Amino acid sequence: MATAPPRRAGSERPLTRSGGGGNEAVLTPSNRHRLNPGTDEESWFSTNLEPPVSLVPLTAEISLASCRLPDFHGDPADRIIVATALSLGLPLITADEKILQWNETQRVIQVIGL
Repeated sequence: MATAPPRRAGSERPLTRSGGGGNEAVLTPSNRHRLNPGTDEESWFSTNLEPPVSLVPLTAEISLASCRLPDFHGDPADRIIVATALSLGLPLITADEKILQWNETQRVIQVIGL
């Protein structure tokens, strides 16, 4: 039986991470060391996916949405991250300048810049 993702205290919305975002942070050495210097992949995932945060699986719906983003740049991980937020109707929290600039013109999802 599947369980619902954990929720923030006092919130109706779960805290989630896109599968693409986790891979981008862990698999890109410059990102991994910038986010958590000296952290190996397994430690990064276990630290960043503790409740109340859960990992959202990459579904066919998210994959298709990532291919249909209007005028979006080619980075596949960024496409999956944005498509995940769009498909789930969740706001996206990011410091990624390309995503922030894209959303300024498209206004497709709620983006909260860091």
